[in-house]
Amino acid sequence: MATKYAGACWSPLAYGHRIAARYTSSHLDPPDNRRQKFPGLQILRFVAAFSVVLFHLFSNYHIYFGFSKNYFAFGNHGVDVFFVLSGFVITYTAHPEKGSLYFMKRRAARIIPLYWLLTFGVGLMSIIRPDFLLTTKFNIKSLLLSLAFIPYLKENGFTQPMLFLGGH
Repeated sequence: MATKYAGACWSPLAYGHRIAARYTSSHLDPPDNRRQKFPGLQILRFVAAFSVVLFHLFSNYHIYFGFSKNYFAFGNHGVDVFFVLSGFVITYTAHPEKGSLYFMKRRAARIIPLYWLLTFGVGLMSIIRPDFLLTTKFNIKSLLLSLAFIPYLKENGFTQPMLFLGGH
């Protein structure tokens, strides 16, 4: 059975020695067999992320519903668990044989477009409805610094980019 992968025809019988001379075995392996899958790890990542959602959801509503405490307080540890597991997944799928530049390009291609889109969204929101944002005031300098991943001193005294985590 021949399949297309990375521009090469994969088949143990096809082309014989010419393929062996041109490509390493990693180019000829089917993509599904290159790395071991960890379905339990993905489930644990979901549990960790969902525990964070429950923690935040009930951090104020436990009072509203008459509970004496937030029974999902353990969810604040879910962030640490999620990031440790995600770091493992990112490292495991990094293809170290392709080098660190390949890894950095892949990460930048995943992170930068969404970050820029959301930063432009916050900038647009600060122009259209500044009353929706507590501390973000629009100006070109803060937009450019944020797009370059450089935090700046905001009017509230915090050093952070235009798009930030938290609620100050």
